[in-house]
Amino acid sequence: MYIDNLGPYEDKVVTVRSINNDEFIGKLLSYTDDFIVIENPRSVLINGPDVIIGPFLLTADASLVPMQLNNILCIVATLPEAEQDYLESVKEETDAKESLEEG
Repeated sequence: MYIDNLGPYEDKVVTVRSINNDEFIGKLLSYTDDFIVIENPRSVLINGPDVIIGPFLLTADASLVPMQLNNILCIVATLPEAEQDYLESVKEETDAKESLEEG
């Protein structure tokens, strides 16, 4: 099964491609025979000539998101530059939330 190959990716930033051709980036927290759980997923989007990352969900907390494996085409290691962009995005969001809580 495909999940037998996910062990090296656990607790690492991965890129997920859905069967609908959507692409996401996030930290793979866990997996079962049916689901994966991604922490702080981001959507990968095209903006003109640029590839950018944006919110995974616009109207809900997306800190932990389960995804059904039957809707996933592949899970692969994220390129280092994209991983850095992702980590910066998560840090900015965390800093903004902490700032709001303090204020």
